[in-house]
Amino acid sequence: MSIHAAPEMPDAPRIDGRNLRAESTRRKIIVGARALVEEQARLPKVADVARRSDVSVRSVFQHYQDVETLFVAVVDAISDDLKSAQHDIDDSGSLEERVQRLTEQQSQFYERLMPAVLAGRQLNPPPPALVERSEGRRAALGRQLETIFHAELASLTSAARAETVEQLQAVAGWDCWIGLRRRQGMELDRATTTMGRLILAVLWSATNNVGLMVS
Repeated sequence: MSIHAAPEMPDAPRIDGRNLRAESTRRKIIVGARALVEEQARLPKVADVARRSDVSVRSVFQHYQDVETLFVAVVDAISDDLKSAQHDIDDSGSLEERVQRLTEQQSQFYERLMPAVLAGRQLNPPPPALVERSEGRRAALGRQLETIFHAELASLTSAARAETVEQLQAVAGWDCWIGLRRRQGMELDRATTTMGRLILAVLWSATNNVGLMVS
């Protein structure tokens, strides 16, 4: 080969136009379905999703075999956005400061997730994929609580620590939040404050070895 010849370049990867179009269609469907879920807090009809996404009903079913599969994809998209907006909370600062940071973050997370959770409750029984994601969020919350309240939990026995984390998961979890907001009808700020007080009560009870007297 001549020293003046242009070096051989590797072939550029071929872009499959069909795959690009399919991915673009899936994104449009998710955006449309997500908008309906967040607006209505219920499972959207496929015809409505197709109309909002500017695709055909047939196209929706080509990419998602049923409403459950589509809804799980919507939940994943919402969860990914919420996770990217969250920040880690460490064990620095006073207990009250840590509780405040946690409850403010949880309240924002739950408020944005609420329409999707309410919509998902229309699926009875819930699809395994949703159950798996719910269990994953609960486990992640447990790990977060262990980090934030490490100093308070460190003084407990392993059994007491596990029980306290379980109680914290309950009062800082979704079911408690929806109870405060939907069943008790509390405003956002009041519900956030109440959650914080419940967390403090659990920690105070555990660290002061206060138990319920059951006859």
